[in-house]
Amino acid sequence: MKPLLTILGLALLAVPVVGQEVKPAETPPLAFVTEYIRELAQNEDTRAHLEQDYIKANKTGGQVAIMEGIYVSTRIQLELRDQIGRLKDIHLSKEFDFIVQGIIAFDEHKIDIHQRYIEILGAFVGGPKPGVDYGSLSAELPKLRADLDQTDHDLMDVVPAILMTLQDPRPDSKNQCSHLLITKAEKVKLLGDLRTHFGAKLEEKNPPYLVGSAQVLKAGLSQQGWKYADDPWE
Repeated sequence: MKPLLTILGLALLAVPVVGQEVKPAETPPLAFVTEYIRELAQNEDTRAHLEQDYIKANKTGGQVAIMEGIYVSTRIQLELRDQIGRLKDIHLSKEFDFIVQGIIAFDEHKIDIHQRYIEILGAFVGGPKPGVDYGSLSAELPKLRADLDQTDHDLMDVVPAILMTLQDPRPDSKNQCSHLLITKAEKVKLLGDLRTHFGAKLEEKNPPYLVGSAQVLKAGLSQQGWKYADDPWE
């Protein structure tokens, strides 16, 4: 049996000093990319389904369309907040941690846009009210939609950096970074996740930006010439 003082000493070493920053455990890049694909698919699935519901409501018109619009934006806000919570638990290497913070910032911006949608649509609930400039509010809606489209476009530009997190930074004998940090089976699993979530959308021409992000991921993972973590080094 170890002496009590030795056991206590080891326990004290495990307790962080007050004021000392405890560095969170680094998230494996594979876990990050897997989660990103899941979130991307969830966002696209919500966008596609709720867009159809919104179109149907607009055909009905009136208060039905307004209430449906509030529902759509609220639902998207809830999903984005859940995703932000998951992303805050992800900690990449110092070189790539900016990616997670950037995605969170984009998601927070989208939440703000949808909040403005809710506020504008809420002004139309119950009919006209005195002192409200409904013309200006109506004109603001397409601008908000354009802002959402631009945000998804900017997120698509982040995908190449997301793919780079999977690259092994160690050079081979030719001084080239030719290996990935994942095995070939893990790459196949990521591609399978994309096919499962997006299906035929992966082949669409001029797709929505969220689908475009999935297509960039697929192209990067399918690129020939990579060696994998379980391949021999030269």
